[in-house]
Amino acid sequence: MRKDFDDRIRSLKQEAEIPEIVQKKADLAFDKIRQEAVGGDAMTNRGKRKISAAFVAAAVLAASALTVSAAAYMTWSRGLEEGLQVGDAEKELLETQEMATPLALSAEDNGVTITAEQSIVDNYIANISFKIEGVTLPEGADPGFGLTEILVDGEDVGVDGGDFYTGIVQTSDGGYVYGDGTSSEDEEFPERKYVQEDGSLIYILTMTDEYGGEPLLNKNLYVKFRDLVYTKTDPEEGYEFGNLAEGVWEFEWTLAGSDQVRTFEPGQELGESGIAVKRIELSPVSMSVTYQMDTEVMREYLGLTARRHRSEGDLYSLPDLSNIGVKMQDGDFLPFVRSYRGEKEIWDTENGEYTFRFAFNRIIDPAKVSGILIQKESIENQEATEENFYTVSFSE
Repeated sequence: MRKDFDDRIRSLKQEAEIPEIVQKKADLAFDKIRQEAVGGDAMTNRGKRKISAAFVAAAVLAASALTVSAAAYMTWSRGLEEGLQVGDAEKELLETQEMATPLALSAEDNGVTITAEQSIVDNYIANISFKIEGVTLPEGADPGFGLTEILVDGEDVGVDGGDFYTGIVQTSDGGYVYGDGTSSEDEEFPERKYVQEDGSLIYILTMTDEYGGEPLLNKNLYVKFRDLVYTKTDPEEGYEFGNLAEGVWEFEWTLAGSDQVRTFEPGQELGESGIAVKRIELSPVSMSVTYQMDTEVMREYLGLTARRHRSEGDLYSLPDLSNIGVKMQDGDFLPFVRSYRGEKEIWDTENGEYTFRFAFNRIIDPAKVSGILIQKESIENQEATEENFYTVSFSE
């Protein structure tokens, strides 16, 4: 009987192509059923009916996995799924590493409900999606909050807020498209689409511990929004500011996530700049790069960063250590992976170290990255071609 049962289970597994995270759960169910099937004394008719019912349940599980496949993952916020370009592989990665967490925390005031839907958190970066329901945004207007207050363990860590999701994401070549896959007539400046199909708005908070620099994991997060407002600029009527809804919406919870990173210490010098890449930490959500340089080079680099806004054609005398991309194992060249939210600079003048930490604008599997890209000495507005970047390759 056991052989017959195992053959039936094996047949189900072979017929159903299901994601690894679902397969693990299915295996547990199959094992439990098998133990019940072969354990104990000789089986009565009642026992046979019980095992038969269990087998049917297992068949339903496998068949369901076959038909819904990736839909077996947790319910994802549209803002994070589209905004961070999360496909089935990325969902499995984030859920397996327990970086993605469903929240479902709601607050209501004055007929408007705001829900903290989901978070993706590593050691230093948190991406959090909020859904706003019950307001009507005027055509052509940009939404905003009158006040945003964010505290980590009761302290102000310098987070200035997030952005309302426009429906627009950046491509690997620096262009812009809609996150839902639809194209835009204007590829350079697509029209912003704040309002979702159900009439809601989405707000994405990407944050780091700007002041303290300590990990965000397991910290208490407090978020308060006050008043929903809008701004609108019309060529004929000029600038307009108005209220969408008055109210206060408060949230508080402990940030859950994962501190898993891929770490390298290449020690590679960037040309003849006198700057070496000392350490790289890479997670699916963010990257942290620590550089080593002597005091003279650090002084020069500090001077350059203080004069970032120069006239077109002015030459950088040193690499742009904050303009970082990735090179994938399949050969893909991705120079545009910064979200420009959740950035942090750490200067250690005593030890000659500079660390630049930033959030990705998409989810990246660290296991598929072959190296990072750092912009060479370059002229502003120069094309982002591979020859204009230093490549720091990884070696295990």
